[in-house]
Amino acid sequence: MTTATQIAGPLKKITLTYMAGTAAAARDLVSAPTDLEFIFGVAAQGFTPFECAIDGKKVGDSGILAIPQKDLPEFFGHILPWQEVFLVNYDPVYFHFTITAVSDAQASEVVRFMAQAAAGGCGCGCGGH
Repeated sequence: MTTATQIAGPLKKITLTYMAGTAAAARDLVSAPTDLEFIFGVAAQGFTPFECAIDGKKVGDSGILAIPQKDLPEFFGHILPWQEVFLVNYDPVYFHFTITAVSDAQASEVVRFMAQAAAGGCGCGCGGH
């Protein structure tokens, strides 16, 4: 049975594994499955399109998102350092993901992720992704 804590939504800690490819069946833009963890919905600008795409997903759910190259910054916002991950210029980028964990975020985690989002994301100097 799925409980409310296992469903992606605002202020939940989401862990997922992703790959990316140049086609829907390809996973050739990332060398290996990569884990990503974030708190859903902490950016001052509201939900990113990526968060909207996974809203309501459960642990074990997966999907493929076709994202136009020009939309990558807005699509992922502060969540994923897309310019470090997708070094090639393919259009669209196919983002394969599987939700591996969803839990209630602790207050300290929410504060930490909010600070990262306000500071521009990962700290790589990109100015906000």
